[in-house]
Amino acid sequence: MTYYSYPNDEVHNLSFTPGEGSDGVKMSNAAGKVARQKYCIRELKKLIKPGSTVYTILRNVSRDGMSRQIDTVIVRKGKIQNITQLVGDATYTRIGKHGSLVVGGYGMDMGFAVTYDLGCFMWPKGTRKAHGRRNGSPDHGGGYTFRQAWL
Repeated sequence: MTYYSYPNDEVHNLSFTPGEGSDGVKMSNAAGKVARQKYCIRELKKLIKPGSTVYTILRNVSRDGMSRQIDTVIVRKGKIQNITQLVGDATYTRIGKHGSLVVGGYGMDMGFAVTYDLGCFMWPKGTRKAHGRRNGSPDHGGGYTFRQAWL
């Protein structure tokens, strides 16, 4: 996989070489990973706002129960939109062979963990406006930016 940057500020990780006439510029792996994360966070901020609900779908559980594959979707303009790839690239979470986020661990709500991590990566210093209340005080923290629900 190789990262390519395009004039419209898109960054993609491709398993093939773009054809002739493509205006993509090849990037180093390290620079490409960071640029792809920034691009995904920008795109996610266009799609979901603080206080929105991110829906999670459990797709697979490993035999030993130590990892899960989870999809993330949102409802936008009355339609379901899969944001799993954007979330994976924004949070540096591996995408498994089924196209879902591979989340390790057990003993807690892993859908909540994915949503919490997403908020922390999107707003590492918190949001300007409070998006809810936690412990009786206005909440600006990035981790609790979104609501989460299982489908």
